[in-house]
Amino acid sequence: MLSNSSKNVDSRNLILFITGKGVSVFGSSIYTFAISLYVLKITGSAFNFATTLLLGILPMILFAPFAGIMTDRFSKKALIVCSDSLNGLLFLSLFILSINKSLSVTAIYFTTVLLAIFSTLFMVSMEAAKPALVSPEKRLRINAISKIIDSLSAILGPILGGIAFALFDIRFFILINALSFLFSAGSELFLKFKPSMPLEAKAKKVSPWVELKEGIQYLNASGEIKKLTSVFIFINFFLGFSIQVPLPYIINTVLMLSPKWFGLINSAFPVGLITGSLLVEKIMAKFDYNKILMSMVLIMAICSILIGIPLLLSWPSTGIGVLYGLIMFTFGITIALIDIPIMYILQDIVPEYILGRILSLVSSLVKLFLPLGLILSGLLLQSLSAYALPILGGILALLYSFGYHYFVTIRKPCSNTIS
Repeated sequence: MLSNSSKNVDSRNLILFITGKGVSVFGSSIYTFAISLYVLKITGSAFNFATTLLLGILPMILFAPFAGIMTDRFSKKALIVCSDSLNGLLFLSLFILSINKSLSVTAIYFTTVLLAIFSTLFMVSMEAAKPALVSPEKRLRINAISKIIDSLSAILGPILGGIAFALFDIRFFILINALSFLFSAGSELFLKFKPSMPLEAKAKKVSPWVELKEGIQYLNASGEIKKLTSVFIFINFFLGFSIQVPLPYIINTVLMLSPKWFGLINSAFPVGLITGSLLVEKIMAKFDYNKILMSMVLIMAICSILIGIPLLLSWPSTGIGVLYGLIMFTFGITIALIDIPIMYILQDIVPEYILGRILSLVSSLVKLFLPLGLILSGLLLQSLSAYALPILGGILALLYSFGYHYFVTIRKPCSNTIS
């Protein structure tokens, strides 16, 4: 049982977490989309538009391991507040720069890269800080809330970015974003962290490369962490290979559904993520996570195969559109029920002194395998029928599910049922 004071601290930290992360994630998402539209407008170049989006992603992959090192070496609260403050000052500087002259593409690129770096530091620090923000009983909830914020950002970020671009002068929008980040940093000053145990590792003065090597060695030595990381890697590769490339091609080129249908089908996925995030606590309280994981991968395999089968049976396009919407909604639920518990388990089994490095390494590995799935799918789509890739991906997911079941049953699984 939690004391009243612990409950009050948990509740206050949850509110501040929602405020701080919500403003930061939405601010980054809205800005990235709106500024990409601005670049497209002033240059008329789709390449520059894509470059702006890429510059918002690539630094995250490259900088994440070093963000993990900083998270383990310094105060997580200080890093969270500083990263949001730096984003606020970055946008304030960009606003001042834009008062007397129009924004150049170079300035936008530079700002986008810095935003990605500061946001990566914020995300890694915030993920590693969760165990210190709430009691163990509330740790699953804060991870579920975090996923809901990410999902809402995925839905509303592009929408609000488009609205901001259409209704407001880009300079006014940049100023609002600056003030929002500074407000977020101010609210995060009131986060109350549980005191950390004295850590010899923090006292050692070693090079970042040595600390990074320690993180890699720790990850490689832990069978449980490698198992969970393999799940993350497979799921992201599977989504890139079976869904993210083939499905848009099928909807737009094969079925030639309207943009409205395309938007509805895509929006079903984050709605499913939110639904799964709301259900995860009750499901994890009743079932062992290994059983949940195998069931979710099995459902994903079936859903992937169902994407391809209707194309072989000549179903009506509208009926297929409805089916695809339901499939993407189901995918969202399954991803939430896989992703949130894994983050909870990692936060539970990894010591605090190395948690930032482990989370950042896992994140970087996962983000490296997603493009591989996208590239391989794009190449195969040139020589195979569109329906073949989702079916092939579903078969791979079935094989992975059976393989995971085999290796889990021959070893003693850790108990991940949460009461």
